[in-house]
Amino acid sequence: MTLEWKRQLLMPCRVTLWPAWIRNGKHVSAKLKSNWGCVLRGLLAALVLNAAASTLAFAAITADLSRDFQWVDLTACQKPSKAPPPTPQESYAAYNVQRRFVDLDRDGTCEVMDVWIARLGEDPSPGMREVQQTAFRYRNAKWENFAIDLKFYPYAIWSTKTKEVFYIEAPSGSDVGDSMAFGSQEVRIYTLSGWRISKGALDEYVLTPYEGLAGPLLQALAVLLTENLKNAVDLPQKYRVLEEGMKWYRDNQQENIRWILKASYQTLSADKRVPVDAKGLPVQ
Repeated sequence: MTLEWKRQLLMPCRVTLWPAWIRNGKHVSAKLKSNWGCVLRGLLAALVLNAAASTLAFAAITADLSRDFQWVDLTACQKPSKAPPPTPQESYAAYNVQRRFVDLDRDGTCEVMDVWIARLGEDPSPGMREVQQTAFRYRNAKWENFAIDLKFYPYAIWSTKTKEVFYIEAPSGSDVGDSMAFGSQEVRIYTLSGWRISKGALDEYVLTPYEGLAGPLLQALAVLLTENLKNAVDLPQKYRVLEEGMKWYRDNQQENIRWILKASYQTLSADKRVPVDAKGLPVQ
């Protein structure tokens, strides 16, 4: 805003007082003659101040989310000395196999989670593809298969206020390299409950569906993902080298962030939503 505009906005209004007079024996109150330019300046000033207040309020939402929620690094764990079972073999029936060492139970030791796309019955039709996973933990000097209610590697964040850890499952086709494999996208949020030991069956690491408002957590996830993308923190090495591949990765990540934000709006009023830029990403 220029200095002249500021001067005009702050200029006091000039008001002309029409004297009181008598008409047909009745007293008529004094009238005020306002300067219309002054009125318009007042309205403009109110709009400017309101817009500035809204901008500050929206910026505060983003800052609060960045402060209140932080990443949990699931890969910061100790790998057992004994090698885990081999990954599923790549084939027509099982492809795009991924393996990650992740600390799913938060005890400091890595578990192993393998994810792949399966063609059910080796059927070539897109509708017969699904994402499958298997998980192992190291216990009693050996690797044991266990159950966990996850389709894909979760995003993990924690609340700096409550110290609670949340797993957010929000996979996209770009995560596995096949947009048909997940079917309809859905977001699932979990809290960690611990191990359920069963005789004669697989042990299970229990995740409890989160019953609170999903909106703040999903917005926090979108903000953290946008920060990572901006700083190129999460770009795999193969995408760092090839500009074309990096653009593909960024485009898919941006699409996923927009989808996560859209899911957050289901439980958030307009005044609680983070501001977005022209690409629909959270403003940093």
